Amino acid sequence: MGLRIGIGIGWMCLVAAELTGSNSGLGFMIMYYYSTMEAAKTVAGMLMIGIVGYIMFIGLKKLEDKLLFWRTVA
Repeated sequence: MGLRIGIGIGWMCLVAAELTGSNSGLGFMIMYYYSTMEAAKTVAGMLMIGIVGYIMFIGLKKLEDKLLFWRTVA
């Protein structure tokens, strides 16, 4: 559980750093397309951030379930 929370916070920090001071990455792409007023590409970048975050969450959840097989689901 803690690893999933940590990965989520790390992912948010990474994207925030890309939004403010980077020359590459999803955050940079969003800011670039936002400044050029290309709404569809801006939303596509936002969706990609959500999709990647969700995939990381699901992957870590499955890994957690496999490694901590003795834990009961509450």
